[in-house]
Amino acid sequence: SLPTETLLGNPRRVLTMSFFANLFGFGGSSTDDDSFSSRGVLYELNEHGGWNCGYPICKLVVTQRELEGFVLTVCDVDGAEELRFRALQLRSICAQDGPMNAGVQFSVVNGCTYLFECAEDSTPESDPVVQALLKVAESQRENEEQHREELRALSTLSPVQAEGCGNVTGNQIEGQLLLWNSSSQAHCLLHPEVTVKLTTSGDYQYNLCVEGAGFFWAQPVSESMQLQYSKVDKGFQWICQTETSLFSWRVRVTGGDEKEFNENFCTVLYEHKTKESFAKKVKKDDRDWMYGSTYADSVDVPESDDELEEESEMFIEGELEDDEQTSKAFSTAGGNSCLAVSTMERNDRSFVSRGSEIGVFKTNPEGVKYTATIRARQGDTEVQPNQIMMHEQDSKMILVDPDRLSTLYCMDVETETIVDEWKTDEDAFKVRSILPEEKYAQQQPKSTFVAVNGAAAFLIDPRLGATKHVEHYGFQMAFSTNPQLTCAATTGNGEFVTGSRTGAIRMMDQKTFTERNTNESRRRRAKTQLPGFGDPILGIDVTEDGKWVLATCEKYLLVISTELEGDVTGFQKPMGKNKRAPLKLRLKPQDVAVVGNVSFTPAKFNTRHVTHSSGEIERTVVTSTGQYVITWNFRHVKKGRLQEYQVFFSSFCAFFLF
Repeated sequence: SLPTETLLGNPRRVLTMSFFANLFGFGGSSTDDDSFSSRGVLYELNEHGGWNCGYPICKLVVTQRELEGFVLTVCDVDGAEELRFRALQLRSICAQDGPMNAGVQFSVVNGCTYLFECAEDSTPESDPVVQALLKVAESQRENEEQHREELRALSTLSPVQAEGCGNVTGNQIEGQLLLWNSSSQAHCLLHPEVTVKLTTSGDYQYNLCVEGAGFFWAQPVSESMQLQYSKVDKGFQWICQTETSLFSWRVRVTGGDEKEFNENFCTVLYEHKTKESFAKKVKKDDRDWMYGSTYADSVDVPESDDELEEESEMFIEGELEDDEQTSKAFSTAGGNSCLAVSTMERNDRSFVSRGSEIGVFKTNPEGVKYTATIRARQGDTEVQPNQIMMHEQDSKMILVDPDRLSTLYCMDVETETIVDEWKTDEDAFKVRSILPEEKYAQQQPKSTFVAVNGAAAFLIDPRLGATKHVEHYGFQMAFSTNPQLTCAATTGNGEFVTGSRTGAIRMMDQKTFTERNTNESRRRRAKTQLPGFGDPILGIDVTEDGKWVLATCEKYLLVISTELEGDVTGFQKPMGKNKRAPLKLRLKPQDVAVVGNVSFTPAKFNTRHVTHSSGEIERTVVTSTGQYVITWNFRHVKKGRLQEYQVFFSSFCAFFLF
């Protein structure tokens, strides 16, 4: 039997290469390790119900892909690709006699119907492509039956389950309830009239309840719901995960104030996560800023833009693969902990740490290749870094060991040995992370850099004596404020932004590390402080010009505009009530089912590799979760096109953290 994977509540049959190998006995030719083909004639159904001979001599190629199951490609006699269909695009597959020989008929989602007629020396029973298509038909029938069973089960839930959900809070909306069907790749109507409301049982515990005639559904409010509101479609969409299935619900709003409901949901979600009152904790100027982040799209999305590149397929199979040499030489120290990529155009190396081993990889247009392993040792001391940073035009690499927070290790990149230890004060100047003083300072022969811990940021100057911290260049936050800093980034001219465990984001001007701090307690006020959404900031990045900040939380990314009137930013002037709502980047609920549990790694603005002086232009937003790399076109994001992204699958994601 075929293996299955759960896709939004429906076990989808995955046609694996082991299955394809079993079909090779039926004939056909293998084109490579991941595909096979058959020759024949392809007809297209015309408007009169007859068959037009579209390709009198063609080749159908079935290629295995990790995400789609397989891809069906139609090639002409010379092998040039003419048509391509993913398995999920195929409909109504059945055996069918052609004008001259037997074959298989299928439709695709665009409405076209085709008939593939086997070659004269072949039969449907011996043709591997025909058999593969018929297997897809069988799988689709099983999916449809499974879906019908789920609908019947959900429709029989008793309204008595509403007991214990608590009191209604806020307004309610009316609409149609739809459920995502993975077989048809669309939302199907489950109930024509439902009421959606939020309830509370106290202690910041909330439920989302959907109720209709003979139907009731409730689930606890949490970030894992990934609830998204579309202004354009006037609908809410969210995820519900049970012990055995993952469902994508959608409510098409027909009555009630959906804007008020959306704001109410944002409020109760914040209170559930922080266990604090939204009204008391969040300033009035910040509330609209937070409410605006829940929209999945923008009402002013352009219909067309010639300057914007067209996106290709949502899911693309990665070309980076682990090789046997890498596995043998670089697999003994557990999972990866950090990544450092060359900052210089002449250098094509990247470094990935695992325990005390640092893997060296060469990057080029053809891909990524493992080249060597460095042992991070200083005498008898084994260094296990959780952060590595290129330094002084890639001539050095700085290592941060979480077990030795008052010591930094300097490795000479050419000799691949640790050549120096840099000490800081064990009490006030512990180092949890490091970053360049300006965004591209690593491309310059600059010695100083910035260190950060939970409550402070300060300069490190290796040219100093016994301790390397520069005491009066930086800041120390009051411990009473419990800042819990987790990450930081700098702009091209040295403006400074931090993220925190509470979700707060602080922006400081370029004087932070260039002007002596004369305050006795080293306090420094942020120009702008943005409230958190109740989720820790795992990573933060900023564009070179400081006009956009990118913050990573576990389930979503925040893209924040810092621009203000007068050609200034939130780094130079408080943003106050003039700030624009942040853009929240998330996966669509139906894609979460393919990717699995979402846990984003720190996202970065990906740029073209140019020199510091030429001005870097940020092209994409890049992150990863599990073995998937997700990219958003940054220009599209700024236009409000938040649901357009690409997902790349690659076993090599196990090596690289983004």
